[in-house]
Amino acid sequence: FNREVFNLGFNGSAKAEPEVAHVIADIGALSALVISTEGNCPNAQWLDEKLREFIRIYRSYHPETPIVIMPFMIGGADLLDPKKHAERLRRREVQAKIVEDLRSAGDQNIHLLLRDAYMEPTFEGHSVLQEISVDGLHLTDLGFYQSTQILYRFLKDHANL
Repeated sequence: FNREVFNLGFNGSAKAEPEVAHVIADIGALSALVISTEGNCPNAQWLDEKLREFIRIYRSYHPETPIVIMPFMIGGADLLDPKKHAERLRRREVQAKIVEDLRSAGDQNIHLLLRDAYMEPTFEGHSVLQEISVDGLHLTDLGFYQSTQILYRFLKDHANL
């Protein structure tokens, strides 16, 4: 997109706290804000409460900036543990509900991007679903490549970039 990118990778520390929303809002006008904080939040209830407030605060500064909520992908680790899988689905439902509620309230610049719905299952005729992550959670180079391509197309289609 020929734009500056701020990758605020908090490495497990950011949990959608209101203070972080204020700091990010102070960066200035962004072309888009992509939020992927699910993995840092201790549970679905926390995610629901904190992410709603985070977005409310950010919107008070930047009401028109496209926001993309990007839940974690459903990975191999989730599928091996029914409790983890149920929690991942619950977190996904929470994020989808937040986007749905805000869109119903008139915010048409908030979107949900489920990357795993767009992941290419094969590469040159070979299954690669087991190759997109190291452990069902952390992406490999192939996983990052596919995620980047998906995010690029999504931003181009939904954020007018």
